[in-house]
Formats: sequence, structure tokens, C-alpha cells
Amino acid sequence: MSNHDEREPDAGASADEYITDGRTGQSYVLGQTFDARPVVYSVVDGQAIFEGDIVLGTVEEMERRRELVEGAAPGEKAGIVRQIRMLQARLAPIRARLATCVTANTPPPPPPWPNFGQVGDGRPVWIARISRPERSEVLFYFPGDGNWWLGTLDGPELQWTFAGNTLGFGQVGDGRPFWVADLSGDGRDDVTFYFPGDDNWFTAAHANGQLQWRFAGNTAGFGHGINDGRPFWTGKFSRSDKSQLLVYWTGDGHCWLGTDDGSTIGWALEATFES
Repeated sequence: MSNHDEREPDAGASADEYITDGRTGQSYVLGQTFDARPVVYSVVDGQAIFEGDIVLGTVEEMERRRELVEGAAPGEKAGIVRQIRMLQARLAPIRARLATCVTANTPPPPPPWPNFGQVGDGRPVWIARISRPERSEVLFYFPGDGNWWLGTLDGPELQWTFAGNTLGFGQVGDGRPFWVADLSGDGRDDVTFYFPGDDNWFTAAHANGQLQWRFAGNTAGFGHGINDGRPFWTGKFSRSDKSQLLVYWTGDGHCWLGTDDGSTIGWALEATFES
């Protein structure tokens, strides 16, 4: 502002003589090298704004300042300027405290990428030990794009990493059953699903930063579409080192136990409950 004329203001200053960004109110500004200079400001939410982003004060303060400066008799202007500067000095810490209060009660800005939107929209979410055996993580699948995301708590926040895409299987969020358990026995949980369309099973372990899927067998021998209401469980039934799948079919009272041998899930008759 030092490039502008530093003459004393007078009550008859025209709008053309004011420092302007071009819109509404008129008052005076104080500077390190000048006492009072006319200025035109914009009014935004009760604030006097200059050049788009400089807050001069409230409109009420600016109007009062103009009244003081333009209503002063010759020889009183210097005293008025001193009063304004003293008032500004007193208001500065108050404004700072108010700004702190506003900041403390303002919701945080939207999170940085990845911003997943509303994850409570019905997409499946699991809590399991996916990438590391010593702690639980959050895994979810988004049907909108077929992507999988893994959240690990490192520090105060969950750190999200892309965990793969399963569009090659089609839309896996179509109601087909999923199980998350340590079928491989490495201390981390695997993700396994059954597709009733062809009775194939697939399982995935987390490796190289993503879920790595492999074919895990076919159960067409049990009949087609075994997700017909028969119950399934996961647990360490006959092995202490890995989880297994147990299914009971009410049609014949048989319980079948599925164990992953690293290639496929092999099924063996475990028990029969006769009526």
C-alpha cells in the first residue's frame, strides 16, 4: 500500500480517491507508514473484505472508524488515529481467542484420498488379521468398483491401502457367502467365498500388498447351490494349527469338514446325526 498517495483524508473524499477493490462500504485503514487512508471494501457476512481476502474488521467497526475520522475537527485527527490503534491492539487478542474457539468447534475438513464416501451403505466389512498376525485390521469390499481396501491402525488413524480388485469374478457382492478365517494356518486370516453359479470355491491370502486369489475346489458333488440355508461354521475342529469349514446338511444329517491343504479345500465326512 506504500505506492499510494499518503495525503491526509478529508470528509469530502470521493469514491475515486479511495483504495478500492470495487464494491460497497467506505472507511479508513491505518498503516505502519501512514495514519489513515480512505478505502472501499466489500461486505461479506458482516465482515469488511478488501481485495477479496483481506479482513479489515467488521462492518460496524469500519463505519465507526469512518465517523471518528471524518467527524474530527482539524488538529484532532492524530488523536483519533491513536485511539483507533489502541482499540485495535485491545481487540487483537480477543479476535485470536474467538478464532481459536471457532476452530475448536468446526468439523474437520474432508479426509485426504482415499475418501470412501459413506461406507455404511451396506458394503461388507470384516475385522480380521489379514496382512499381519499380531493385530486385527479392517477389510471392506466396495461393489461399486470391485475394489478391496485394508485399514491398519498405525498411530492415531487407520491407514488405508488398496488390497485388490475382483471384477474378474464378476460382482462378488451378489449375496454369495464369504468366510474370513485362517484356513492356511499361517497366523493370518484368509478370505474365502463360494459361488453357487458354478459351485466353485476361491480363497485369498494377503501377499505383496494385495489379496492373492486361487481356486480352492468345487462342491458340485454335494449338489448345486449349497448356500441353500444349510449352516456353515469356521473353527479349529480337528486341527490346532488352522481353521476349517464345517457344514451340516439337514437332508441326510451329514456333517462335512473342509480342510485347506494349500491347493484345494478337501472335504471329509465328520459325523452323521440320524433322526
